[in-house]
Amino acid sequence: MVTTAEEMPVAPDDTEPPMHTTALSALAPLSFGTLTLWRAMHNFANDMLLELGLYPGQELILLQLYDADGQTHTDLQRAVRLDHSTVSRTVRRMEQAGLLTRSPGEKDKRAMVVSLTEQGRALQPRVVELWSTVETVMTEILTNDQQSDFIELASRLEQKLLTARLNARRTSS
Repeated sequence: MVTTAEEMPVAPDDTEPPMHTTALSALAPLSFGTLTLWRAMHNFANDMLLELGLYPGQELILLQLYDADGQTHTDLQRAVRLDHSTVSRTVRRMEQAGLLTRSPGEKDKRAMVVSLTEQGRALQPRVVELWSTVETVMTEILTNDQQSDFIELASRLEQKLLTARLNARRTSS
């Protein structure tokens, strides 16, 4: 069997810390598989983000604002599932880059409303294309049923981990 360049496995970047595959994959094969899948997807998307002049996570804020412009920090935080300080730092960096503006809310002046600038709005087709490319690469080897199963299982695993984290916090308090 001849292996094409597209089918050949790619070694991780030299910038990535080495993974102790034997120990971790033997100890926690599902966790290790999830971690390596996330890392591969993350690195693939990050390369494309950098070409757009964006940092990882900024596209999540943009996508949320493309869906509904003029959201508060709290709304963005909930939507992208990041902590307050990460969203604040990301929004501040994006404002400095000319992609967003922040202004006090009409009802609550303490709530900062984040809105797109023309420059931020102009990136929409390229950001959407980026995530469409990632999705295409990830789904081209899966049947529709496998995709549905994966999404359902990932959601159930996420809920289980969120519940376990909440329970651990309660017992440690």
